[in-house]
Amino acid sequence: MTEETYLKGMGMIISTFNFEPKEVSLKVWRMELEDLTDRDFIQAVLHVCRTQEKLPGPNLAAVIRNYVEIGQEKITEEAWGEVMKAVSGVGRYGKPQFSSEAIAETVDVLGWESLCNVRSQELNTMRAHFYRSYEAIRKRRQVRTATKILESAEVRELIGKVGLSIPQQTRMN
Repeated sequence: MTEETYLKGMGMIISTFNFEPKEVSLKVWRMELEDLTDRDFIQAVLHVCRTQEKLPGPNLAAVIRNYVEIGQEKITEEAWGEVMKAVSGVGRYGKPQFSSEAIAETVDVLGWESLCNVRSQELNTMRAHFYRSYEAIRKRRQVRTATKILESAEVRELIGKVGLSIPQQTRMN
């Protein structure tokens, strides 16, 4: 996201909720949200400004990011439907394309050939495995994003300025 878009969005939030954030908060929020597109960021800010009566807690970046991620990721049932459509359309010898990395990763975990060859009496079991795997992969991706932010030297410096510390080993395997 561009700096100009970030400043416009934060200006909207500051005006709407009539509050003055600390400079360190603005910097941390910027780093936490910098990977969003201008469009996604502004849509999320507009949603927050239109639907919340008061500032939604101290972790504004999490509220914005959650709105963007919920809007982009398919719910589990939709993801399963996309996979089943690919199974019937592409077949086991084809190379399916999925709308998100989380769906593709889940298919890799379960195995494309296994998904294509599942018998009708085993379909409910495979769907349950898909649901659990897909949800776990989505959660793990969120943790990885948070870990990348914490590992940033700039974030560590900002957190140090407010009197907190983060252990050097925050990486999750």
